[in-house]
Amino acid sequence: MIEVSFYQNLDDSIIVLKSAGQWRKDNNVLYSPIWDPELISREAYLDEFYAHQAYVLYIDGQPTATATLADPQESKLGTWVEKLGKAYTKSDALYIDDIAVLGQKIGQGVIAILFNEIDSFANEHNYTSLRLDFDAGINKLGEVYKEQGFTEVIRKDIGNRVSVFMEKSL
Repeated sequence: MIEVSFYQNLDDSIIVLKSAGQWRKDNNVLYSPIWDPELISREAYLDEFYAHQAYVLYIDGQPTATATLADPQESKLGTWVEKLGKAYTKSDALYIDDIAVLGQKIGQGVIAILFNEIDSFANEHNYTSLRLDFDAGINKLGEVYKEQGFTEVIRKDIGNRVSVFMEKSL
């Protein structure tokens, strides 16, 4: 039986993000500068998010996956508001960003465990839905998120890429 825990830890989140970035780079999975393991740092994270938004999934005591969980009322949250406009914001939705799994754990079911923990967190904090977005060039992510109960809301051209915005009702 595995031991699972899920709590805030920015430093361990950075470890997982760097590992995922390196895996993406090594496997040519739509590599982009935001996933450059040499540029991922505590300081870069804090330019975009708050430290208390970094959650880490631990399996048997080891940091294995991470996600940024942002309340729509937080000022550094911008994805849905800035890119889609106020019509797509919801005060009772939990926004998920920077979802990552340790490179060596990708494809081993960790994402399902992570989303189970996120669902529990959201329910405990009275959110009624989850929202996320990802680069449309990574088709596999859409499949993975659909398996977790998400449905596509809209696709939008955002500068140099097309983003897919998805939502899941709780």
